[in-house]
Amino acid sequence: MPVATKSGLAGGRAEPPLLGVAVMSNWGWRIMAVFAMIALGLCITFLFDGHTVVGAFWVFIAAAWAFFTIKLWRMHLAWDLGR
Repeated sequence: MPVATKSGLAGGRAEPPLLGVAVMSNWGWRIMAVFAMIALGLCITFLFDGHTVVGAFWVFIAAAWAFFTIKLWRMHLAWDLGR
């Protein structure tokens, strides 16, 4: 006699993602995008003002925040389409 199995995709709730609310809410990656743009503005300001070392640090910070923003955005899309 065949045994009926319950599929995880049929009408079930989506499991919370690894980073939790930061991935489930679309505000997590949007706020990080704003932070990355502010860091880019600081980078440009310091570089044009002649503070190249501080500007270079802000280049690194802006790139790291932008990378994390894209990662959060892609995780949010994957979670949102998977639920």
